Amino acid sequence: MINLNSYRAIESNLLVLIVLDNQTITMTDSTTPITVNGYTFEAMGKLLAVSSSNSDLRPGTDDISVAISGIPNTMISEVINSRFKGSQIEVARYLKDPVTGTPLSITPNPVGRFFGIINNYSLQEDYDNEDRSASNTIELSCSTLVRFLQGKVPGRRTNPLDIKAHSNRYFNYTDLSFDRVPNLTNAYFNFGAPQ
Repeated sequence: MINLNSYRAIESNLLVLIVLDNQTITMTDSTTPITVNGYTFEAMGKLLAVSSSNSDLRPGTDDISVAISGIPNTMISEVINSRFKGSQIEVARYLKDPVTGTPLSITPNPVGRFFGIINNYSLQEDYDNEDRSASNTIELSCSTLVRFLQGKVPGRRTNPLDIKAHSNRYFNYTDLSFDRVPNLTNAYFNFGAPQ
């Protein structure tokens, strides 16, 4: 557990790392860029918002949302053409001294807060009639890796009547190893019993 008793004041910033197909996007809610582990997190300040999350001893299934505001209209096509859905996202909390801006000498720093996958995203346009200008907000809906794994179908399917529902036969048609599984479904085996 991190001991912060020896510090009089602490500044906390969030670091967001998104891994797309061909690039990595890094940003922070700090007003100055932060360099950690070879990544430079771009300063977004109040333009970056991350929803709250629960802190539990066990991995949870709570979702979060990440909102990025102030996107100009000229960048909308780049946002739409980016493959956010299904991309990996990590959110960490970075602790530093508010006076000097140096990171606290604790381990770990940054502290992992969320590891997951982007499920969906939405765009919202804020149009100013007086200035005849618009800014856009993208909101990323993110699920934890635990929730993502819970949605997977575990194991192998063994239905010999439906070739697409039979994992072994679908990928290797000559594999007959699971063909007798339906006959063994309700069988009772008394292993080690005297004969």
